[in-house]
Amino acid sequence: MSVCVGSLVVPVEVKSDRNLRSQSLIKYVSEYGPERSVKISMNPNFTDDGEKVRIPLWLAWRIVDIVGDDTAEFNRRLGKKPA
Repeated sequence: MSVCVGSLVVPVEVKSDRNLRSQSLIKYVSEYGPERSVKISMNPNFTDDGEKVRIPLWLAWRIVDIVGDDTAEFNRRLGKKPA
């Protein structure tokens, strides 16, 4: 699955558990080198290292906002401190 954010195509992998490895996403990223990638799972933690974004399932509806240019603002709203 992928999401378009402006001219950016972002690969997305959805997992139904908390701690499953994203084998197909890992392979895609190593093969094609996209700027960003997203893993959605039942894990309640939101993380964004600039390239890989991990979001909880309940937050999937905001994926375009999270992956878009305003990630810093989104983190601020979630109460996250800048890395």
